[in-house]
Amino acid sequence: MPPPKQPPSPATVEFGKRVRQHREAQGLSQEMLADRCGVHWTFLGQVERGQRSIRLDNILKVAAGLGVEPGELVNGLPVKLVPFRSPRDRLVTWVPAVDGLTVARQVG
Repeated sequence: MPPPKQPPSPATVEFGKRVRQHREAQGLSQEMLADRCGVHWTFLGQVERGQRSIRLDNILKVAAGLGVEPGELVNGLPVKLVPFRSPRDRLVTWVPAVDGLTVARQVG
């Protein structure tokens, strides 16, 4: 038996926990929510366990199926910020802005 997949990121794990909390609070099974969302129940299970990174269109489907705003599922998720070099070979880093959005800032 192959070892379990590692979560793609802490954000996917937290997102999955939020989906499960909302689903359970509404008394829905994974199958019921999957039907509401138009996704397969195994996909939803992988999302809830943090084993599957989820695309924007599927975030919108899951939020709609739960009857919540997508922001309730994604606001405040942990983000790994990584420095990188721009095409002009200037060191650029991503920093969180005051309003919660991420902006680029040249550092060198």
